[in-house]
Amino acid sequence: VTSRRAYLAQKEAHIEAAQRALELETVAKISAAATSILDLDRLLSTMTALARTSFPSYYLDIFLLNAETNMFACVSEAEQPSPRRLALDDPRALVARAARIRQGVMVNDASIAPEGVLSPGLPEARSEMAVPMIAAKQIVGVLVVQSAEPERFSKGDIRVMSTLADLMAVAVENARLYRAAHELAVFEERSRLARELHDSVSQALYGVALGTRTAQKLRAREPEKVAEPLDYVLSLAEAGLSEMRALIFELRPELLENDGLQAALAAQVASLRARHQIEVDAELCDEPDVSIAMKEALYRIAREALHNTVKHARATHAKVRMD
Repeated sequence: VTSRRAYLAQKEAHIEAAQRALELETVAKISAAATSILDLDRLLSTMTALARTSFPSYYLDIFLLNAETNMFACVSEAEQPSPRRLALDDPRALVARAARIRQGVMVNDASIAPEGVLSPGLPEARSEMAVPMIAAKQIVGVLVVQSAEPERFSKGDIRVMSTLADLMAVAVENARLYRAAHELAVFEERSRLARELHDSVSQALYGVALGTRTAQKLRAREPEKVAEPLDYVLSLAEAGLSEMRALIFELRPELLENDGLQAALAAQVASLRARHQIEVDAELCDEPDVSIAMKEALYRIAREALHNTVKHARATHAKVRMD
């Protein structure tokens, strides 16, 4: 009997060690995903898929907290039209309790748990563990693990899943910050383009209209002087056209890939000449064999340098050289 007990204890220890190794391997996989994926939706999908694949005997869900509404929404059920939601102040739900006390909690016997305590993810769940996802001392969400077996979870499981949950929380926050930074960059770029349109194309069109009206008045009274305002209108139209081409180039980045860096810089030079009457010497080599990302960076640096030349240097001559 003693030998049998020792054998069973050793077998159980091996199983426990294998389970812990699998859990730590999952932590490593999710850590790798967290550092390489910055799209929030794809990150959540990948983390859920990795966790569910690593723990086939468990059912895992991720509930993210909306700080404005204090509501949790299950984000790991993309196949369902409306996600499950839970209130942070729900007195029964294990998810809400784990978030409020900032500790992992578990129920190992659903038969004695009141209705509404366990999450509705796994209908036949007998055990559930809810672990808060915390980043920078803020509750990001709750990781829920369910099993159809009673008495399935222990404090050791909570420790491992807490590591996994905190890792998920940091990954989610990084993805959110990246999304916010991207949206801010898009807004700033739109604002810059709006200023460019106002300062260049709209003013050019206003000048065209003003010059045309002047030519109309002179046509009846002094027809010999019509040529001057018409030349003015033509120069403004050419400047506006060059500026619009340059702005379209920026709005449609695929043109940089199709037409190349040389064409993009040539368009900027033409715009500078037409709009500001600055003499620009352009020495542009053949299209360089570099990546699109590098071409875009070089184009934006050159564009900003030309903009600063006009705005701050009060230059009458500039030189652009690509070698």
